[in-house]
Amino acid sequence: MKITTLNTKLYQKTLEWLLARPRSVAETRTYLHRRNSEKDSEQIINQLISQGYLDDTAFAKLYVENRRISRGISQRRLELELRKKGVASQIISRAIAENPRNDYEEIRKIITKKAPKYQNDPQKLIQYLAAQGFDYESAKTAVHEMDSRNSA
Repeated sequence: MKITTLNTKLYQKTLEWLLARPRSVAETRTYLHRRNSEKDSEQIINQLISQGYLDDTAFAKLYVENRRISRGISQRRLELELRKKGVASQIISRAIAENPRNDYEEIRKIITKKAPKYQNDPQKLIQYLAAQGFDYESAKTAVHEMDSRNSA
């Protein structure tokens, strides 16, 4: 399936947009729908997929790795972010399973970073962690454990 000359400019703009950072097929579809007709959009998406520029599986794996390296994140929050980006549930599950991690370690990353801000109010830190998608009891245990280490 070739891109017609009418679509070449849109294809090039989409490719530049896509190469700025990895994106999901759904994000790319939304980008193209805002700029052109559905027929042209699907043709461009199919071309990008066949050329290897679009791949939800690779996108999900990279996203999971980057989010875990850059900052602590709960599995629940990670799944939600990928679903918002239009990635299929099976792909999300596989990407998370291939990059195992420990929620406790993720909580500790956040506590280390946010502890000075919540120094006088550990309950607010626990609430913050719960809002980030961590289990309340796990957050409570981790915060109290870190407090007892810092006190000793």
